[in-house]
Amino acid sequence: MPANPASHALASPLPAWLRQPLANALSVVVFVIVLCVAWWLIDRVLPTHLALSVFGRKFEVGRLGATVLPMAVVGFLVVPAIFLLELAVLGWNKSSLRILVGLRTLSSRTDFSCSMLQQLHVFGIVGDVLTLGVSLVSGIWINHWLKNTFGLDLSLRSFPVVVQFASYYVLFGFFQYWSHRLQHHGWLWNMHRLHHSADEFCVFTSDRVHPGENYGRLINTALPLAIFGAPAGIVIGVKLFERSSQYLRHSRLDWDFGWVGRYLVQSPAHHRLHHQLDAGVGHGNYGVMPLWDHVFGTWREPPPHAYAIGVDHPYRNGLWIVPDLWRDYRDFWVDAALGFGRILRPPSDRPAPVAVATPLAPDHVNALVEATSTQNG
Repeated sequence: MPANPASHALASPLPAWLRQPLANALSVVVFVIVLCVAWWLIDRVLPTHLALSVFGRKFEVGRLGATVLPMAVVGFLVVPAIFLLELAVLGWNKSSLRILVGLRTLSSRTDFSCSMLQQLHVFGIVGDVLTLGVSLVSGIWINHWLKNTFGLDLSLRSFPVVVQFASYYVLFGFFQYWSHRLQHHGWLWNMHRLHHSADEFCVFTSDRVHPGENYGRLINTALPLAIFGAPAGIVIGVKLFERSSQYLRHSRLDWDFGWVGRYLVQSPAHHRLHHQLDAGVGHGNYGVMPLWDHVFGTWREPPPHAYAIGVDHPYRNGLWIVPDLWRDYRDFWVDAALGFGRILRPPSDRPAPVAVATPLAPDHVNALVEATSTQNG
């Protein structure tokens, strides 16, 4: 039967090998456009201050765009865009939505529970309590203190917006790198391992963070802001970009972003390797800006074979996450107390080092046997 001429007219003029990469590139362009529109809406349209009157008392919320609105935009615009991106590129069977809605795995339930608590700012409030108020330190306050005490003013406000954004992002990446690297060592790992306890990636895995880790806001945001005194629009832009790329990193897309993913913005493929379940392999790929991993020697390339992710510590998983949160927070303070106890213990009370005999190599043993035999002979 002859082919229908209409089918030829409807056929794509692009070769098969080019269609998928082009679709991927178009999806990324749409994602970036949504991100830019969100940034413009926050920075240009919405107010920076909000005055409220409650029972005759006036309250003023400052820096509104830099605090609450980026989270709202990410939650209502960017996250749905990433879900649609997965469906367009991977299809339903490999998407995060299938894991969340169809399979409803225990790991994805924990991700969903953490994400809802994050979006409702419950984790933010609890985190301020668990960090004993340290996470409330403002970069603006630090900036004013440095300026008034030492006369130090490194503000870049006179530079073009692109230079300001790039400078703040690089500095943010530096502090975030060391903050994240420290979270994998000693006492801090007790709380950070909750994030690594996910045994499969889902877009909401990004929100699987212990509220006790809110001190990261001081290191990642307050310190760079204190050094450069970045204006609200730049802080909003960097926060919006980082939060959006964070959800993209934890998606099921297996993209490496080419040289951009190796130096500027960490890709999903490289971040998955950071979550690898293998106690014998040192963690790497800490930085949201991989340049710092290259500088400090912690950059890793994904292997060609498949590998599991997660931790070897038992977790309940599911919607009810309070027991795991409490245990990890308790373990943090127990290990911290033991560590301080070892540091503060007087030298006389510390156990003496135990001498360990070093085994001799076989050649040395034979030489000793021969020498002994000669002397006895």
